[in-house]
Amino acid sequence: MATQYETDLIGQGVTPEFIETERAKGKGGLLKGVNVDEQDFQPILTAFRSTGNPYSAGNMQNALANPTAPPNLSDPYGLQSSIYASEGVDSAQKEYLDAIAFLRNYDQGSLEQQNFLEDQTIAMPVITGQQASQARLRSAERQGFAAKADTFRDAYLSKKEAADRRYQVATTERERLLDYMATAPGAGITLTDTPEIALTKINKYNEKQKKKEKEEAKKAADDAYSKELKATARELGISTKTSKGGTMNTKQLEAAIAKENKSLVSDAKRKSQLELKALEADIENTYSTIANRGKSDDDELDKEFEKEAKSLAQEVRDDKMTREDAKRLLMLYYPNYDENVIYDLVADK
Repeated sequence: MATQYETDLIGQGVTPEFIETERAKGKGGLLKGVNVDEQDFQPILTAFRSTGNPYSAGNMQNALANPTAPPNLSDPYGLQSSIYASEGVDSAQKEYLDAIAFLRNYDQGSLEQQNFLEDQTIAMPVITGQQASQARLRSAERQGFAAKADTFRDAYLSKKEAADRRYQVATTERERLLDYMATAPGAGITLTDTPEIALTKINKYNEKQKKKEKEEAKKAADDAYSKELKATARELGISTKTSKGGTMNTKQLEAAIAKENKSLVSDAKRKSQLELKALEADIENTYSTIANRGKSDDDELDKEFEKEAKSLAQEVRDDKMTREDAKRLLMLYYPNYDENVIYDLVADK
């Protein structure tokens, strides 16, 4: 049962997990005994504020100086193991398994000690007294070891849950990046990019490609217009050669044909302009579809987005993931929707 001092520590913001961790350390921890007493109050509070509190000045400075390295998305087979290692899952699991093994060995030792006493030829009342004394002592010790194992188990499960969330985000990012690389192979996207950087590269690449295709369409339309003028000139019996023996350019052809029939020139020019506009519209539509991938006026897609956003928001409220993780997942599924919707749905804690 928690003492008043332990209750007061929790009221000061110290987490129960931090207290349990110190209790599990035994003589190496801050507690002088099993329970939190007056002499333990200030050392625990000071230690938590300097190291145990994730938002303490020391931990904030350390996080800024040593940010968590992004996972290596180019190695799908080692992705989970690298994330587990960075989150300390493997070491936490080992501590937990070691504590369980120790507890089993301790139980085996208790059984062997009990059997030893029963094999002695000492008078029965003495044996019974020794057995009772040893049983009480080892029962108390076992409770402490079991509490320590529980602390290691909780730490392991907490770290594994955090690592699994990171792995989910990382695998979704990887799938999205591979999709982007297939969509725009010339954009220079790599698996070291973030989805945001990849989208920026795609947009730049698409603008460059769109400009190139429009220039090619303009040249093709001009060539077709020139060929049509030459065909019209031949039909009218007009030579397409200049006085110096060269071939007439477009302006010269227009002038020569206009002397015979101006409407032929204006009709051909209008036709060429309309065809060019149609080509440019197709190009615009093509790249608009690519740029707006994920955008839709479709009510069904909007409903899916809203449902997913609310689901992720609930997970944040249930402390199953952070707001940043939820926002990142939502943007990976729906990259062109409002990225701040998670912040609107979940108040800052």
